[in-house]
Amino acid sequence: MVRLWLHLKNRRKRRKTRSVWIRPYLTRRASHGHHENLMRELAEEDSIVYRNFTHLDADLFNQIVERVRPHIEKSRTFWREPSEPALRVAITLRFLATGNSYKSLGYAFRVAPNTISLLVPETCRAIVAAYGDEVMQRPDTPEG
Repeated sequence: MVRLWLHLKNRRKRRKTRSVWIRPYLTRRASHGHHENLMRELAEEDSIVYRNFTHLDADLFNQIVERVRPHIEKSRTFWREPSEPALRVAITLRFLATGNSYKSLGYAFRVAPNTISLLVPETCRAIVAAYGDEVMQRPDTPEG
């Protein structure tokens, strides 16, 4: 019993303490992230490359953002600024279009991969909720 107690006591000591709440490079999303810079530049300067990057034109992208906004918009808290719906949609569409890893998308968009792992499925559900009845038809008969 004493041996188990010592093992648990030593195990608690070995846990790493969090060194930072948010990594510094993530705080520079507004000045270096894909959504805030690259996508904005492409939308203004080169619609063909914008479409190649997002697989949508800028107007359709903005329509999707406005349609899913009620489903994915988060409240601002004392601790954090929520990621804006357009950023969430951009990350999700880029993930669906390219299959890039969450880590790769995290570096490009300057969003932590663990955050991306939560927002991609949530945004996918919001897109289905917003467009499901319009795009996906239910079968009229039991045979399909």
